[in-house]
Amino acid sequence: EAAFMSSVFEQRPLLFPASKGSRDRLGALTALPTRQSLDKVLSGLEATGIGFQWGVDVNAMRYLYGGRDSPSQADAGGLVRRKALWKLFDGLGYTLQMHQPQRFDDGLHRLCFALERRFGCLVGSNAYLTPPASQGLAPHFDDVEIFVVQTEGQKRWKLYAPPAGWELANFHSRDLSEEELGPPILDVTLRPGDVLYMPRGTVHQAAAQ
Repeated sequence: EAAFMSSVFEQRPLLFPASKGSRDRLGALTALPTRQSLDKVLSGLEATGIGFQWGVDVNAMRYLYGGRDSPSQADAGGLVRRKALWKLFDGLGYTLQMHQPQRFDDGLHRLCFALERRFGCLVGSNAYLTPPASQGLAPHFDDVEIFVVQTEGQKRWKLYAPPAGWELANFHSRDLSEEELGPPILDVTLRPGDVLYMPRGTVHQAAAQ
């Protein structure tokens, strides 16, 4: 931990490959979001008549031909319909983004709380489900420190150096074009249990394999 804080944190990306011990620890702590767990939450909320709201709880997006688009129902807002959501995922190749899934998973909530205590700041989470051979987001950088945990399947991540002057960005970037990217500083495929850290400002894109 001391080595990470002194030589990695806010300085450079780092991959933590999965080991049996790390997978066991994650599994004991929380059932991190998977397709099955998301569908269970959706089913339970639909049964109560409450449901998810587009743009508040869930987004859908895909990155095609150098641009990002979202379905009309996501742009319009309103309640998320479970069958329509999975049609976007299975039939049309949209990535599903669930905001703050720790609201529905006690273990994930405890994990966020533990990180808050360690780093002395608020910690949130998002869950992304991406269909095979698909990409949800354009290259971009964020204004937060990121720990990516791969829970299912495989996803290839390409990381690029931050733009000059924004090594620790305090804003979320616009979508970047491929022409604006330099050579990757890290090109890695995450598998279940792998954890990838990247400082804020690190340009990145990811595609499911």
